[in-house]
Amino acid sequence: MSQLATSAVVPIVKPSVAYVPVDPTTAQRWLNENKVNRSLRVAKVNQFANDMAAGRWSLSNDAICFAPDGTLLNGQHRLHAIVKSGVTITMLTIRNMPPESMKSMDIGTSRTAADALGFAGEKSAHLLAASGKLAIVYSDGRIYKDSKAQAVSPTEIQEFVDAHPLIRHSVSFVAGVKSKIDAAPSVLAAAHWIISEAAGAPVADHYLHQLAYRTGEPAGSAVLAVDSRLRQLRHKRSQYAQRAYLALLIKGWNYYARDGRITSLQISTSAKIPDPRSWQR
Repeated sequence: MSQLATSAVVPIVKPSVAYVPVDPTTAQRWLNENKVNRSLRVAKVNQFANDMAAGRWSLSNDAICFAPDGTLLNGQHRLHAIVKSGVTITMLTIRNMPPESMKSMDIGTSRTAADALGFAGEKSAHLLAASGKLAIVYSDGRIYKDSKAQAVSPTEIQEFVDAHPLIRHSVSFVAGVKSKIDAAPSVLAAAHWIISEAAGAPVADHYLHQLAYRTGEPAGSAVLAVDSRLRQLRHKRSQYAQRAYLALLIKGWNYYARDGRITSLQISTSAKIPDPRSWQR
C-alpha cells in the first residue's frame, strides 16, 4: 500500500473590510508598518494633501490593504498626505490580504484630469485639463516653483473649471486657431483666459485671432513681434518652460493693447509673467 504525499494546509484568513477614520497619528503608525513599497513620489503626496486640506477628497473603492501580520501593502502616498495635511480622512481598509497580492496592486491605468472632465461631459477635455492646470498654477503663484509644487489633482481642475467657466470659452476658441500659432495649445488657452479675465473675452479673441492670421497688422505691431519670436523658437527647436511662453504672450498683449510698436520680443527663463492690466498704466 503506497503512501500518499501530504502537504501542509495553509489556513486562509478571510479579509475584513471597513471604512475607518484615519487621523495623522494613525496614518503615521500604519506607515511605520510599511516594510516594502514603491519609492515615495513627493509631488503625488503634495497633490493628495492639497485636496485633503481643501476638502476635495472623497471616498474611494481603492482600499488601504494590510497583510495578516499588519504589514502595510499599499496606500503610503495617501497616508503621507494625511500626515502632511493634518486632517482626518475616512478610508476604506482591507485587512488579512495575502502578501503576494501586493504584486497586482496599483497596476491599472490611473484616471487623468482629462478622463474626469470627459466623464463630466466637458468638450476638448484634454486641452481643458492641461490649460486648467496651467491657469491654476499661474493664479496661485505655483508656476514659479518646481514641478513637484505644481502637482494639481483632477478634482482641483474640475473645481477650477466650474468656478471659472470662462476657461471653457478660451479652450473652444484656441481649438480653432491652435494650428496657426507656434505655441502649445494649453499655453495659448491659459493666455487667452488670463487676458479675458483682465479685459474681456472679445478682446482676447481679437488678440489671438490676429496672432493666428496677422491680417492688416502694420510694421512694428506687437502681434508680428510675438509671431516672429515664436517662429524663431520653433525653427531653432528651443526648449523653454510653459511660463516663459506665457510671459511672452502676455508681454506682447500689453504692447498690443496700448498700441505700442516693437520690432522684437525676447523670451527668458527667469522672466516673471507681466500683469495683463499693466498696459493701462
